[in-house]
Amino acid sequence: MARATTSAFVAVLALAPAALASPPSWFLDRKSNLDGDRALERIHAAYDVSSDRKYQRAEIAAFDTCGGRKRRYELAPPGTFMARDAIFGRRALGRPAVLFSMSYADRHWIARVVQLRAKQKGACPTPALLFDYSSVRPPYPAPEDYTVGNVYAAPGEHSAAYTGKELLLTETYSSPRLGPVRKIRNTYLRYLSSKQRYVAYRTEVVPG
Repeated sequence: MARATTSAFVAVLALAPAALASPPSWFLDRKSNLDGDRALERIHAAYDVSSDRKYQRAEIAAFDTCGGRKRRYELAPPGTFMARDAIFGRRALGRPAVLFSMSYADRHWIARVVQLRAKQKGACPTPALLFDYSSVRPPYPAPEDYTVGNVYAAPGEHSAAYTGKELLLTETYSSPRLGPVRKIRNTYLRYLSSKQRYVAYRTEVVPG
């Protein structure tokens, strides 16, 4: 009996490293208001990664019912990484929309605030971008010898001059030539109702 118990214990130890190395894949299915009406839509997001990280896929979509049909809207092309805790909905943003950041195989990043909005009265709502960032075409150029290595966008309140929640976009710059020396750009944005999108009102580059 003792021998069988010992064998089982050894087997558990042999499997333990594989269990501990299991990839941090995740799936999110959340109700949220994306278009401002009384009905709630659903946000589906997922990040799937293999144990050797050779396969990575991130995706996010919204589901809405309109005209008696369930409709799926892809909010961005599938990427290679997205953090679950970097997805923010109406409560955090202060308006019906969803905010997320995602990276791709070529190492570029996007950050978006997406809302479902009807283009004309009586039409089904479709995705509209209130904020659309891409490190391929950033609003401000990177410092000389630096490139964007990481991006994070989050809602918050940063200026008493503006009412409602704002956005803080953080770009982390790295440089192969300068090694561990990094720089960070913080860009602050407010929501402008007349343009129905977020606009920057301050940006600054600080040491990383």
